[in-house]
Amino acid sequence: MLFAGAVCQAQTTHMVNWFFGVPSSQTTLTIQSGDTVMWMWTDTSMPHTVTSLGSAVESFNSGTITGAGQSFEHTFTVVGANPYRCAFHAGMTGTITVTALSTPEVRQDEFKFYPNPVTDYMTISSPVNIGRVTVVDLTGKTIIDMNAGTPEVVVHFENFPTGQYWVKAETASGIRTFSVVRK
Repeated sequence: MLFAGAVCQAQTTHMVNWFFGVPSSQTTLTIQSGDTVMWMWTDTSMPHTVTSLGSAVESFNSGTITGAGQSFEHTFTVVGANPYRCAFHAGMTGTITVTALSTPEVRQDEFKFYPNPVTDYMTISSPVNIGRVTVVDLTGKTIIDMNAGTPEVVVHFENFPTGQYWVKAETASGIRTFSVVRK
């Protein structure tokens, strides 16, 4: 989740699809201090972990999780490198590199999104132009990726199944990620 306020609080949630055979190019990220990484299990039956290695500047461990749609998230606050792996599959590795916060944060109260839960469509509004909107389902699949360029964007959900989705709205001031439920 996103929180408004101090510099050390989360400002962006990055998603990593976590499955057997995932290439490290998809699991290695550079993020800012205060950002959250969410690993989304996309294997249906294989157990996995997300476990920091001894050289990581922060310690994190998901424990054993099995099943598509399951997730683990960690908010990173210490600048430095965080190599990690799956305890069951040596080839499932990555590194989260955390840099100092360098872009302004978009305050939570500057964005409005409604209704939630949504039936057919939702509206996202901001005091500044929203450049891009991305919607991701719980399996990590991007189902909407659109350029906007206006301070108000309508996102249509009427053709998607009921369930939870992650919506990311990007502006020149920052990024806001939030969860939406489709009824």
